Amino acid sequence: MKRSIKILVLGAIILFGFLVFGPQSCSDNSADSNGDGVKVNIIAFQSNRDGGVNIYTMQPDGSNVIKLTSSNIDYSPVWSPDGSKIAFISDEYSQEDVFTMKADGSARVRMTFDFGKDLNPAWSPDGSKIAWESNRDGHWEIYVMDLATTIKTRLTNHESNPSERPAWSPNGLHIAYTYVSGGIANVYVMDPDGDNKTQLTTEGGFAPQYIPDGSKIVFGSVRDGNNEVYIMNADGSNETNLTNDPGGDFSFDISPDGTKLALESLRSGKYDIYVMDIDGSNLVNLTNNSDADNVYADPHWSPDGTEIAYIVEFGATNTRDIFVAKGDGSGIVRLTNNDYKDQRPCWKPTQ
Repeated sequence: MKRSIKILVLGAIILFGFLVFGPQSCSDNSADSNGDGVKVNIIAFQSNRDGGVNIYTMQPDGSNVIKLTSSNIDYSPVWSPDGSKIAFISDEYSQEDVFTMKADGSARVRMTFDFGKDLNPAWSPDGSKIAWESNRDGHWEIYVMDLATTIKTRLTNHESNPSERPAWSPNGLHIAYTYVSGGIANVYVMDPDGDNKTQLTTEGGFAPQYIPDGSKIVFGSVRDGNNEVYIMNADGSNETNLTNDPGGDFSFDISPDGTKLALESLRSGKYDIYVMDIDGSNLVNLTNNSDADNVYADPHWSPDGTEIAYIVEFGATNTRDIFVAKGDGSGIVRLTNNDYKDQRPCWKPTQ
């Protein structure tokens, strides 16, 4: 099966249905508590099971599915750092806006109102701001909003060249992002007010994600003629190819302790989920896909770092379901099983 949901254009990624390269972190990777000291993980996800696309939550065994939204075009849930809210994208007003709501789906608030598309919301580490990308001015730029004042600030001004995929540093002092110029995407970094923009990569890079201690940045690159995952110091030095395989390596997520990387790879000739050490060593195939028509994608570590949620797209039925596996590939559990598209799993952080 040709994978139609992943297309490279000028080094950037066009997304069809779910994030496919370097998904932005959904949470701060710490488990919630049920009140008696027992840790309880909750997964938010999007699904078209009720006709339109809406946001749901469930337990990590697939039980207790709760529908949070009902406008039929809500997607890309991202938990706030304290787990009390979810930011997401909605087309409720016939344009893609950033919304927030409480963890139970109440107190739905529209945060952006300008005509155009607002995508990829990213919470600041202290939960006081949201950065996102928008084409409201006719081209893709990075914006930030102070949630207390609702004041919005445009951080980039590249006009004809897009700026995309903002990613906060763990200390909140920097925002890494993708900037495409002359057909080449590279990773840049700036202060949260847009000052001190600095180019970190020169040979190609996109979809940056900081490791938890902020010392390094993992990113994608097509500089070698195919999709690879790289790592570099936060100042842009010491760029290293972690994957180095002609088959192609795609969506990735960093473990909560920063020691491992889960990623989607085509290196075996089939799309599988792999885990490796953060230096690229000790690569393990977790899923061992037996059907070339199926695509295993979009891995996300659980808050305690013991499990990985991921998507399986079934080619025969054109459906997508959410699975969870242990970090060593054992204990695979299918959380959803229906004729629809359940995707974009996002673990809830602690409150």
